[in-house]
Amino acid sequence: MERPRMRPLFKLSLPVPAARLMAEIGERVRAPRARFTATMLKRHVELTVHEDARHFWSPHLNLDVFDDASGQSSTLRGRYAPHPSIWTFLMAVYGVLAMVALGGTVYGWSQWNLGWTPWALGALPVAALGALLTWAAGAVGQKLAADQMEEMHIFLEDCVRRASDPPPDGSRASG
Repeated sequence: MERPRMRPLFKLSLPVPAARLMAEIGERVRAPRARFTATMLKRHVELTVHEDARHFWSPHLNLDVFDDASGQSSTLRGRYAPHPSIWTFLMAVYGVLAMVALGGTVYGWSQWNLGWTPWALGALPVAALGALLTWAAGAVGQKLAADQMEEMHIFLEDCVRRASDPPPDGSRASG
């Protein structure tokens, strides 16, 4: 079993120009019963679960598509993450816990050097426990979002496949 990773990153080489993939994603998210919504700007896409199915831990997929030198193929980079506001909150919690650990260490070291009881060092296990609980919450959230991440990945693979298929009339329109 693979351990959960914070914000998994992937990279794909695609046999289609970036514009064709972007057009396919745009067409699919505008469909009447689309499961996902997208914010698109040039060669960047932010894909999210549609409001009706979204929950606190729903995934957020950031995609960047770059044309290769030939112009006939492209590279896709993607990163799965929680919604940016959730990610910011988790990082803020880690930051506060790091400050608590640092403050407790400095104050406890000062107490130790003065010959006092270094009770402030108790902040270290508290901060470590807080970090462990925050990590566990993120891991649980990732498990709760796994089905939606899988759907999102299948959606992306389908967009790549459809963009790679030649048009029905046999012509290859370029990007």
